[in-house]
Amino acid sequence: MAGPDDAPTYLADNQELEENRIDHPQPRNFGEEIKMSIAANKTTVRRYFEEALDKRNLDVLDEIVTTNCIIHRPEASEPIRGLEAFKHALERILQTYSEFTTTIHDLIAEEDRVACRLSHRAVNRNEWTSRLGRHAVAGKTVSWPAIAIFRIRDGKIAEEWVNRDELGMLIELGVVKTSRG
Repeated sequence: MAGPDDAPTYLADNQELEENRIDHPQPRNFGEEIKMSIAANKTTVRRYFEEALDKRNLDVLDEIVTTNCIIHRPEASEPIRGLEAFKHALERILQTYSEFTTTIHDLIAEEDRVACRLSHRAVNRNEWTSRLGRHAVAGKTVSWPAIAIFRIRDGKIAEEWVNRDELGMLIELGVVKTSRG
């Protein structure tokens, strides 16, 4: 028959966790700290869309993006690495449009991630480059939905993944014809 010292290891592990919890209790406002952190992360993402993109203030990126960020965008063949490379890429993207606005529909955060369901509306200045090539669309307005997921580190954007309806953009711009007309 097994004695008390022969307890299964998972019970010993649970006991150790419980002891750690007692020895190192969470501060009373721990839940509030998490809520504040999540709210701050959402604010960082909002600033990215409202200030950097819509107002074209790329200087704000110094405040809200890490210097070693990694940005995954559909039009980039490889991830954009580093703040300066990201600023340069974003400047090129914004130069494509004479007008650019973002509407945030949902902003959902948990731990170090913020997911954003959004739509953009823009007026093309000259040519637009998609994964299918370059397209003469000057003066044409286009709207598209997108999903962007951010990883936040120390209050700044460390990584971003973007997924957008590029086919819908191509159809709206008249680059791709549908069978309906």
